[in-house]
Amino acid sequence: MILEVRDIAKRFLPSGGASLPVTALDGVGLSVSRCERVGIVGESGCGKTTLARIIMGLVRADRGEVLWKGQRVWDDPVRQRDLRRKVRMVFQDPFASLDPRFTVRRTLEEALCLEGNLPRDFREDKMREALSSVGLSQDSLGRYPHEFSGGERQRVSLARALMTDPELLILDEVVSALDVLVARDILDLLERISADKGIALLFISHNIRAVARISSKIAVMDRGKIVECGSAASVLASPRSAEARTLLSAALHYRVPEK
Repeated sequence: MILEVRDIAKRFLPSGGASLPVTALDGVGLSVSRCERVGIVGESGCGKTTLARIIMGLVRADRGEVLWKGQRVWDDPVRQRDLRRKVRMVFQDPFASLDPRFTVRRTLEEALCLEGNLPRDFREDKMREALSSVGLSQDSLGRYPHEFSGGERQRVSLARALMTDPELLILDEVVSALDVLVARDILDLLERISADKGIALLFISHNIRAVARISSKIAVMDRGKIVECGSAASVLASPRSAEARTLLSAALHYRVPEK
């Protein structure tokens, strides 16, 4: 496996003067193997995004550990740097995650900041390759985020993530703000990228249909815990947890098997 999280716990102090902390994660463990596509599904507020941000080092956990290729990350700056290069996160709202002042060229070039002073020709080749991988033309380099549609902006975000040749993409609700047809195109694109480049995916969504479309393994979260985890086929055909049955019941294309 390339990524493993063990016994992750996180509590937040609520705003508004309340004194009791809110538990976001409670003993979460999960693994992702090379080239594997893992889906995390659950209702809003169950802890999915907090887990992703802890993996990326954007939030510090209260307990537990993150391992990248079998080695602890948090206590080694070199490993932290390697994880940030080889694990890239794509967010729900591409317009918010792209600086409106930057052209696509500058956005993509900034993704290489951890790589040092690279030759111009190399940077140009990487940008052309990234844009081609996500189905955008080369003239996109001189355009700004507001000049793209929502689906195209998400492709720009994916191109930025691909600039460092990642081994894992963490995708946080990347199709939830898109209409059905555009979302389907993005899911098809992610499958092609994963297959063609050998990149593992950690796909986070509240939409079990989207998760089922792209994942080989599914983890179901509820109130800060993973309540079920298994192959996509087994979770969809015979869900064990109440949360998985509820999510499947809400998806019109699934009929939950009787217990």
